[in-house]
Amino acid sequence: MRAAIRCGAMAIALSLACGGAGEVWRAARPRVDGRLEVALPRLEQRVLPSKLTLISAQTSFSGLVRMSLVLRGGYGEDPEGKEGLASLTATLLRVLADAPANADRFGELGTTPLIDVGRRGLTVAIEVLPEDGLAAALALADFVREAAPDPSLLEFARAGRLAARAQLLASPDALAALAIAEQFPPARGTSRTLGLGTEATLAAITTQDVSAYLQRALDPSESALIVTGPVESLEAVRWAVAAFASWPKRPARPRPADHGRVVTRDDREVFVPMPGMRQTLIVVAGLRPLSVDPESVAFEAAVSALQFRIHLTLREELRVSYGIADGVQAEDGVFVVPIRVRADKTRVALSAIRTAMEAEYGLPSLDWLAHRRVSQSVRLMDASQDGPGIATHARDVFLHGRVVESLQDMLRALRTLDAAAVEGSMKSFLQPRSLRIVVVGDPDVVRPQLHREVDVRTPATLL
Repeated sequence: MRAAIRCGAMAIALSLACGGAGEVWRAARPRVDGRLEVALPRLEQRVLPSKLTLISAQTSFSGLVRMSLVLRGGYGEDPEGKEGLASLTATLLRVLADAPANADRFGELGTTPLIDVGRRGLTVAIEVLPEDGLAAALALADFVREAAPDPSLLEFARAGRLAARAQLLASPDALAALAIAEQFPPARGTSRTLGLGTEATLAAITTQDVSAYLQRALDPSESALIVTGPVESLEAVRWAVAAFASWPKRPARPRPADHGRVVTRDDREVFVPMPGMRQTLIVVAGLRPLSVDPESVAFEAAVSALQFRIHLTLREELRVSYGIADGVQAEDGVFVVPIRVRADKTRVALSAIRTAMEAEYGLPSLDWLAHRRVSQSVRLMDASQDGPGIATHARDVFLHGRVVESLQDMLRALRTLDAAAVEGSMKSFLQPRSLRIVVVGDPDVVRPQLHREVDVRTPATLL
């Protein structure tokens, strides 16, 4: 009995000792091993005799080959009065992909084309098994070369674009994105509707316009084939040479000097009324370096500091925020910080956000920088080992005219990230005079809480 009591007492003492040790361990700051090894795939870029650009990266994340055909000329180059042409063409290509001939073509490969259009270009992507690489390249090249806008299919695609525009009227995130596009328009063109166009401009687009767009796209010197996956670069060359030999050779089209450059309007705050909203969406937006540029490393750290300050103030101190959330899309060269707050606390939230924007940020601590270098390095490695992730990066490298070594350059920028670089990015991009605020909310509840000089934009005027 006594032995049992002694054993029990010893167990209790050992437990207390371990508990105390545990508390000390919890209070200690975790140490960061700065010798983390990061493995990045290497992009290889070459221009083939046909003038087609080939970018390849050998990865083995999923065992599939991702093949992306990137065509320069997105909605930033829509003709005046026919805004929405690039987006309508992308919708038509989705319809054509389901046509019997193309359904058989892609069905035999066990894949479905993913078609995306942006301000700078249009992308058609598929994923296939490595042994189907040549057939996939041929399918992509032939699909675009043979695309023909039948009038009935064009009307079907036009109806789809009009329906998509109508759905945006019920999306506060989409309305905020449109309002931000007005605050930071491109220096060239009038595509402030993010390529959606208006009812009038969509109605003005004819089959001849779409045919001209597609014929212009059949230009190897303005196109890139991006191949990522478990495939050697020379094998990717063989696929590209065989698949695009039938594309016509054309002289290079002149590019506008200010293509994609973003400028800033003077309106500091914009309100978009949306009756019935129970929360208010507040978006802080501003200019940023391109995501494929090494200087974006310091910028992302600076924005993280701004987000943390806003989040801490609104959620932990004032208890008026539902947190910082994704959903609002930004174009190249623009960043957004979307925040959702209680509608009746919009004035309090805006005041706190303005204070956070105008306050001195202060230099980040050495511990914070060390943790960020490690966490972002791992994130960069994960993203670059994923087929779609590295394909998206390669697409942006091509469309923005950046060097293929940008991944390695970004890793070097992460490893040398210091307080001075973050502070410099704050001064360059996060000054209050260069930031804009967009508010989307119920007019009856929110409008009385806003400044009188706020610029009111209704959904009808945005679309």
